[in-house]
Amino acid sequence: SCLAVLCLGLSVPALAQAGQDDAKPTAWTEKVLPLDTVEKVSMPPVDVEALKAEDAEVAATGVKSLRYAASMKVDLSPDNAGTWERLGADTMLWRLRVHSDGAHTLSLHFAHPVLPEGTELWIYDPRAGLTLGPYGADRVAPSGLWTPPVAGEDVVVELHLPAERLGELRLGEAQAFQGLARGDVWDELLRLGLR
Repeated sequence: SCLAVLCLGLSVPALAQAGQDDAKPTAWTEKVLPLDTVEKVSMPPVDVEALKAEDAEVAATGVKSLRYAASMKVDLSPDNAGTWERLGADTMLWRLRVHSDGAHTLSLHFAHPVLPEGTELWIYDPRAGLTLGPYGADRVAPSGLWTPPVAGEDVVVELHLPAERLGELRLGEAQAFQGLARGDVWDELLRLGLR
């Protein structure tokens, strides 16, 4: 299940942590385009009833379902999505808003990212309630880069990097995890020490 995939991600060193106390995303410290002008990608809504039916089939076999989220492959490449800005002569900024109607949380997995030297990757909610990052190449494990869930239907992905390293940047295959409202799952995750 997608929870199993997510839980595997929780065990790797690349698991995202809350932003450092003194660090902030570039968009919060520099004069940049307003967030509402940044491209927004909306994911298809989750068919919760279909997922519940799948979980019921699994439960009928005696296996307890711990589905936390619906996973979906997404194309979050800076080559074809998001909004680029040049900040001064030497720095580039890329942002993308990701939206999922009805999602209780959103989290991301980048399978094979290449973050050149000087690159900072941030994940945050647009209301500035939670900041995750910055991440560089040292935070990418063999399984990729996993982010914890951000509460709500919206998340912003931000990349800040030297303009001269732009040709080296890759995010690779990406998955989005649209969190479901499942109190029993949260209770079980807490019991297992995964929350």
